Amino acid sequence: MVEEGLPDATKRRHGLDASGMDPESWDELMRNLEATIPVYDKVNSIVTLGQDKRWRKNVASFIESDMKVLEVGCGPGTFSENMQGVELTCLDPSEAMLEVARQRVGKARVERGEREAEFVQGVAEDLPLPDNTFDRVCCIFSFRDFHDKRKG
Repeated sequence: MVEEGLPDATKRRHGLDASGMDPESWDELMRNLEATIPVYDKVNSIVTLGQDKRWRKNVASFIESDMKVLEVGCGPGTFSENMQGVELTCLDPSEAMLEVARQRVGKARVERGEREAEFVQGVAEDLPLPDNTFDRVCCIFSFRDFHDKRKG
């Protein structure tokens, strides 16, 4: 279904429109995101004009102790490393991002004496997790990168 004013898939000039992202654009996006890993937090701070910390704090205010929490598109774990007193699952399509998150979030949780988080490779559009598992699902910056925003 083509929405008014948007090209159908055969007339796209790029992969970022309401009808989804083509595989080539998705692969390019993943490569670009993985290339930013060493400066990921700095880039987010710059592109949000420093608002990223405030946004994370706002989202965190909806999370209570002992909740089961899923962060969709966890990236390198910037948000998840500060999630305390919750059962945490981090989801990201990039194994490279998950590896950084494992180290970063894992270290923080060990230092606090908390249970290890679970790390799952996957996308929001096709969650590799059972339905009705989580009390809260967070998506800090990754919605912009969903392969198919409608399905996600």
